[in-house]
Amino acid sequence: MLYSKTHEWFDPTLKKVGITDYAQKSLGDLTYIEILVEQGDEVSIGDEIAEIDSVKTSEVVYSPISGTISGVNDLLEEDPSIVNSSAENDGWLVSFSACDDEKGLMSSSDYEEHKKEDH
Repeated sequence: MLYSKTHEWFDPTLKKVGITDYAQKSLGDLTYIEILVEQGDEVSIGDEIAEIDSVKTSEVVYSPISGTISGVNDLLEEDPSIVNSSAENDGWLVSFSACDDEKGLMSSSDYEEHKKEDH
């Protein structure tokens, strides 16, 4: 897993993106997720790919990589709590068929350090 400074994760093997467990805990109970991209869309690093509402706040999710969207996790619109229970597994937001630009992402250990600095 690789991580962004804005608390998204990217799995280079499965080519999936989601929000980190740290991010979902910060947001609290999720009430609504809208995925803003669809299959075939080209996205760049920093593009908005989803909006997440929780009991506390609303947040935008940014793509940590550039590439072509191959799928979206439609289950989340009906049951956003999947992200609360499995943010870095079943709670993935989008998948990519082709992607690049992983260079700005952090390893797990670098992300742990980033979270400490984020407080």
